[in-house]
Amino acid sequence: MTRALVGQELVSFATAKLTVPHVYALTYLERGLSGSPAGAHPAGTAFTRLDEALFRYSVPAAYIGTPLTLKLQAFNIFGGAAQDLATCTPYTVTPVGSGRFGPVAETLAVGSGPDLGLTSQAATRSDDFGLASDPYPNFLDLGLASS
Repeated sequence: MTRALVGQELVSFATAKLTVPHVYALTYLERGLSGSPAGAHPAGTAFTRLDEALFRYSVPAAYIGTPLTLKLQAFNIFGGAAQDLATCTPYTVTPVGSGRFGPVAETLAVGSGPDLGLTSQAATRSDDFGLASDPYPNFLDLGLASS
């Protein structure tokens, strides 16, 4: 399934088939994901495909709910030069979400020992690795699996 942001609505779909120029038919469309507002979208509404090509950044908890101003600087791989920052358009965004990993993931992230005790004893720590209502999850790299 492919996720996309249409205006402020988070959607998911399986396939997109071009029916006429600039009009697509989507299959298995799911709307209003993660509590986003589902509704009509007029022509010209911003559409962003949320796939592996999207820039991702885990925002520290202190920045959740704080307006941030960003400039997205282009880089020309052929000319080998970055866009002049003074010509970049500033965008203001306010990060949403929990801003934290959860107890088990945080323990692993700071390098604490992964020993969670004996399997014969009741668990003392648990983690759901994020809330279903959190539309901007954090990512945790657990490293390479050793053989």
